[in-house]
Amino acid sequence: MPGSQADTVFAVARRLDIELTSDRGDGQWTWRAAGAKQPKGTLDGTLLPAGTSVGDVVKVEDDADLDGLTVTTVFAPKGARKEAETLEVLGSGRDEPLVTQVLAPKGRGRGRGDDDRGRGRGRGRGRDGDNRGDNPDGNNADLYPDDSSQWADTDGDGYGDNASGNMADAFPTDGTQWSDADGDGYGDNANGNYPDAFPTDPTQWSDADGDGYGDNASGNNPDEWPSDSSQWKDSDGDGFGDNSSDGATLPDKF
Repeated sequence: MPGSQADTVFAVARRLDIELTSDRGDGQWTWRAAGAKQPKGTLDGTLLPAGTSVGDVVKVEDDADLDGLTVTTVFAPKGARKEAETLEVLGSGRDEPLVTQVLAPKGRGRGRGDDDRGRGRGRGRGRDGDNRGDNPDGNNADLYPDDSSQWADTDGDGYGDNASGNMADAFPTDGTQWSDADGDGYGDNANGNYPDAFPTDPTQWSDADGDGYGDNASGNNPDEWPSDSSQWKDSDGDGFGDNSSDGATLPDKF
């Protein structure tokens, strides 16, 4: 019935953020809900603030009725604050020293960082008494909490950096080597860096041709042919090797 309450339609206003998707050139702009495909529609470009461009997200107010959504207002973005934000700190109003300190009387216990059981922050004596804390995540941590002779392991190979401690690392910055039995500066681990081919002989360390005789001419059992594995000695000095077996290079028949 004309004029009845059933034919009355009320527009519902709401606010939402929209993304401007295009300028149609006829004064109308297309839009869609920010971050979504729906709802979408067009709006009168005269509602937009100066400097607005495609892709901008703006807050609007629209009316929803049977014909869809009609944007009625576009809100200008809030401008940036020109002045710096400050926090006012109010004092007590009394003239007091800026810093105070209270010293605990001597012998009245230790702080949490000095826990002998290593439960502090790494500043205590530790259970082994080496003045490094037992907490591995604390300051000055002890990697060997039960060994007072070791506390650090720079290369992480399991051997301590303290040369005079237990299981000392002869190569504290090389994780592939840790021992040097003969003290010649070459490591005993055959698979590590600069391995010692003669780990118990300090006069030899390399054997380029792999014949078992060292390359150091001044060392024990030196190889007179360091690049020839079929010869290593020339007893009479004639330039022919003592090894006369088949396949040997320049064998000495006399």
